[in-house]
Amino acid sequence: MERLIDNILIDVYKSEKELLSYSLLSLAFLGDSIHSTFIRAKLVNDKTYKVKELHSKTTKFVKASSQSYVLEHIMDNLTEEEKRIVNTSRNSKTNNIAKNASIKDYKNATSLESLFGFLALSNKLDRLNLLLNLSYDIIKNKENL
Repeated sequence: MERLIDNILIDVYKSEKELLSYSLLSLAFLGDSIHSTFIRAKLVNDKTYKVKELHSKTTKFVKASSQSYVLEHIMDNLTEEEKRIVNTSRNSKTNNIAKNASIKDYKNATSLESLFGFLALSNKLDRLNLLLNLSYDIIKNKENL
């Protein structure tokens, strides 16, 4: 998966200084797609599921409440820089309304996605891969998948 992200983002990497000028919601947009692609690849790799099952299981991993749960469980393991990205993103104003999630879960999920986007664009793929795998394991254990 790490190579996949590396190949997709080739020539897109930015300095951390440049990334700090990016909209955190733009980073969340990217982070959401990275997280979803990672989860889908893991599920396909773990077991042979029917497509309907893959969609259902993927949803359990990427819904706002699950992402919020992950963030709460990894916060103590984040670097100061990562915590800053998460906290800034969580506190940023959004015009979106959470459809099937509490505002807290929605903001936490967006913060986690912003972190994933930030790590991807700053070429910290080892760290991104570690957190993605951790996220997968946390939800897999929570949901008994």
